[in-house]
Amino acid sequence: CVHFMLGAGTFAIGHAVYIIGFSMMHLPSWGSMAVFACMLMGITLLIKRWKKRMGRRAPLFLGYGVMLCLMTAVSAGQAPLFFAGGLLFAISDALLAYQLFDRRNMKIDYVSLGCYYLGQFLIGLAVFAG
Repeated sequence: CVHFMLGAGTFAIGHAVYIIGFSMMHLPSWGSMAVFACMLMGITLLIKRWKKRMGRRAPLFLGYGVMLCLMTAVSAGQAPLFFAGGLLFAISDALLAYQLFDRRNMKIDYVSLGCYYLGQFLIGLAVFAG
């Protein structure tokens, strides 16, 4: 769990950098805010469901979830490849949360890694395509 928390902290920093970068390209739109609100509702429901398993770490998971929602929402106001990459990044993290708190399944690990690497690739591709 120590490695997981350090990894989550590192990824939160990555999300913050993406938020800053995306915001410098185009400011968030009303559509971005709608994406943020919908994702935040989903994160809130998941945290409510898994609160006992999270224990004292629940606020940390909520903070990370907010960063993830914000990064995805801000990517929604960018070129479609940025949004696709941000969305795949969010799906990857959601699958990791499912693995951590609900079920452990190696197939989901592979899907999560696939979403993560494809998401990063699409964000990088969007930089060169734009």
